[in-house]
Order: sequence, then C-alpha cells, then structure tokens
Amino acid sequence: MIRRLSDYTQRSLSGHGLAKDHLMRMIYMDEAGTSTAERVSVVAAVVVRPDDHWLKLQTYLDEVKRKYIPEDLWDGWVFHAKKISAGSVPPFKDQKKGLWGPKNRWSLMKEVLSANKSVGFDVVFGYARVDEALAANTSKANEVHIRHLMAYTECLLGCEQLLRGYGELASLTIEDIPERKNALRSVKADLQNAKYVREGPLGQYSRFVPIRQIPEAANFVDKSECSLLQYADHCAFAMRGYLSGYRYFDELLDALFVSPISELPDHFLNREAGYLLCTKAFQLDHALERLGDVRSG
Repeated sequence: MIRRLSDYTQRSLSGHGLAKDHLMRMIYMDEAGTSTAERVSVVAAVVVRPDDHWLKLQTYLDEVKRKYIPEDLWDGWVFHAKKISAGSVPPFKDQKKGLWGPKNRWSLMKEVLSANKSVGFDVVFGYARVDEALAANTSKANEVHIRHLMAYTECLLGCEQLLRGYGELASLTIEDIPERKNALRSVKADLQNAKYVREGPLGQYSRFVPIRQIPEAANFVDKSECSLLQYADHCAFAMRGYLSGYRYFDELLDALFVSPISELPDHFLNREAGYLLCTKAFQLDHALERLGDVRSG
C-alpha cells in the first residue's frame, strides 16, 4: 500500500507528537542577580522557532558585532552584558572614555536587545525578590540560591503557558554552571512530576503544572559558545537592573519591548515573584485568564 506523507504523524526527538504544522521551539535561558549583593534574581528565556528565528537572530547578532567590535576581536567575541556595561573586557577596558565610553557601550547593549523588534521571537522573564524572613534565618549564599531557583521556576511556568498557547513542544538550553546544574535539573523534574505537583503547593499556585511542553532534559552549554544564550544574558541583565530600580535600565527594556516599559502593570512591579511574557505583538503577565491571549510573534 502506498502511503502519503500526510499519513505520518510528526514527532519530536523525544517521541512526543507535535501540533499539526508546527515545529518544536527552542528555549535559551540565562540568569542575572545571583550574587549576594543583589536583591532581585531574574531568569530570562528566549523562545525561538528553529526554522526562521534562530538563524535571523544569529545573523543579527553577528552584524551588531561587526558594527561595534574591532575585527581583530571578532573571533571568540562574547556578548556579556555585565562586562560590557562595566567596560571590563576589550576593547572597552583599555578605552573607557571617548569611543568606548559608557554612552556607546549602552548603545551597543540597546542594539543587541533590539533584535526582538527586528526578528519577532518571544522572551519570558521569571523573577524573585529577596525574602526578608528567609534572609534572616539562613546564610546570604543560601538565600540567593533559593531565590534563583524561584526565578527559574517562574520562568519555566511562563514558558509552559506560552507553549500551551501555541500547542507546541520545546527543547531547553541553559548556561552550563556546574555547581547549579543538579538543582536546576531537580526543579524541572519536580515541576514535571504530577504526584509532586498534586500533593505540593504548586498545584494551587499555578494551573500550568505539571509542565508538559518541555518534555526532555535540559542541555547545559558554555555561554561563550552560544550566541542565543548571550542574548538571554542581555535580557536578564536588563530586567534585573530595572526591577532593582537602577537608573537608565528602562532604556534597555524599551529597546527590547514593543510596548514602552512604562505600560507594565503596577502589580507586576510590586510582586515578590512572578513572570512576564513578551511577544512581538504585546506583553502580558500570568494574571491573564485565557490562554487564547497568548499570541504568536
């Protein structure tokens, strides 16, 4: 019997069926605010389609590099937002004034973040503020560790909401930091465990558990070898600075978002923890009631 191509069901590498006419998405996730000096931790996830967003974003970042960075530094160049902002890497550290002064370094970061407006992918932010009660009863290092995991949890929940709206699965890539890998693996496994969710507090906290749309284990990759992780680094850096109340960080987020950052709801800024979904069309937070409000960029 001759079969038509349409008789076959698309499946992901994990064997899970895919929504008709849709490919898997790819998520690249990085964090900011994980030092004891910070009071807000942020995890940013860049969600791209591999058949168009991925290549366009790679190309965009390469063009920004060629525009701003001297040719002799192109090989091995890493878009690391904190180091660029501080002027602590070549060519900035040798010329902190003039051509490579703060104004031009800021312009470079804004142009990197503007890729979202040009390419039109999605970005999800999870965040958590310092828990004063916890901080009073544990070490600073442990409080930051727990806060980072909370921001990671929120980011995963936001990704799950977005992916359910699309009816698609996704792979997950995270920066490879050896001392954090086991904890991040455990959090994701717990969020995928129906029994754990049912018997724990998360079942009441969110309707997007257990997580189903990111079925496979995360891939841990060196950020210096992955430009999309570097973009996620910029996103997390910008949101962490903004939520911390630092001056001028609204300019970075205005470069990233289609809508002005001033349009964010007040309750988002006042929460201890939460997540924000940003698409090319608009932004929304997890207080929305209808999955149908999550639209494609």
